Amino acid sequence: MKLVNIDFIRQVVDALEPMCDQGIKLILVGGCSRAGKSTLSQQLADEICDRGYPSTVLSIDSWIIGIDERPKKSSVLERYDLQQMVRSVELLLQAQTVKIPTYDAKSRQRLVGQEKSLQMSSGYLILEGVLALSCDELRQSAQLSIYVDIEDSLRKQRFESFYSQTKGLSAQEIEDLFCEREVEEVPLIKMTQQYADIHCFQGKIIRFRGAT
Repeated sequence: MKLVNIDFIRQVVDALEPMCDQGIKLILVGGCSRAGKSTLSQQLADEICDRGYPSTVLSIDSWIIGIDERPKKSSVLERYDLQQMVRSVELLLQAQTVKIPTYDAKSRQRLVGQEKSLQMSSGYLILEGVLALSCDELRQSAQLSIYVDIEDSLRKQRFESFYSQTKGLSAQEIEDLFCEREVEEVPLIKMTQQYADIHCFQGKIIRFRGAT
């Protein structure tokens, strides 16, 4: 995946100024599946570290519910354990140790007994995922929120590549899943862009509302 332009990353981190070396600050990175949230988040973390502040990237996908534990025709909200996720983030912001679930994308199951402990004492927690901007509690706690966007045709290409290479689905299964998500998931996620301080479209800021 093409990396985000470094000048853009610097602009985003500049929005955090004056940066803080005390306490833990939350950054939210949302957007549709395969839009480039993970890439942008990691580059943000790297730039923050280059400026001398700790940063940790955490994926909301850690809280995906195993496929056997959710309704067959589940909505995006039903595919995640949002209550547990929000509570875990709240505890992390209080510098407490949290057990983060491990979700295996290939088997589409949670890996029991493979939780990872995470604890922060300062710096920036970057929470990325499709539902990052959908929770009032998270938005109220965030110092900065970002919506990542790309052309729908490119997003579909990435979606097809991911589900073919990572999950081994057939072309028809991928097409069916994509069409299902376009109806059920995408409208909800696109609606969350209204909550973002920064709207990024293919590596460029098209709206900047400022940070809290």
